[in-house]
Amino acid sequence: MNFSPWFVEDSDFGRFEKALVAEVEPGTNSVVFVDYVGLFSLKGLGPQEKFWLISEISRRLKLAAVALDVPIIAAVQANRQVESRKEKFLTLADLRDSGQLEADADIVLGLTRNGDTLDADVLKNRHGPTASYSLRFDAPRAAVEERD
Repeated sequence: MNFSPWFVEDSDFGRFEKALVAEVEPGTNSVVFVDYVGLFSLKGLGPQEKFWLISEISRRLKLAAVALDVPIIAAVQANRQVESRKEKFLTLADLRDSGQLEADADIVLGLTRNGDTLDADVLKNRHGPTASYSLRFDAPRAAVEERD
């Protein structure tokens, strides 16, 4: 297996998009990770238009994933409302800044960590069932493992 990591440290989404198309060969075993969507900027949209900015970036990431035929995994932040609830489980409504993220995604995975427990909840799965998993988080190794 040939693994060639590629990093873009540019917050301008237009430049990221051009680099993505130039670097990723369509239909390969590539996976694109975006950490994190909220850091992107887009010409013509300022910080006061965060909803529209995130919506447009979400739409364009989805179009790129389809055009390149590769998965794009994009990290987004949950809103702070979850902290005030008795039950701390994430919902689709907790996605920060835009409902378009949920609409465009094939899969939405909510991650919640409490100590060495990482709860992974499949909040949306366009091609299958939703589920919840309780995993073990090993902080010193930054590793996630199945619980015994």
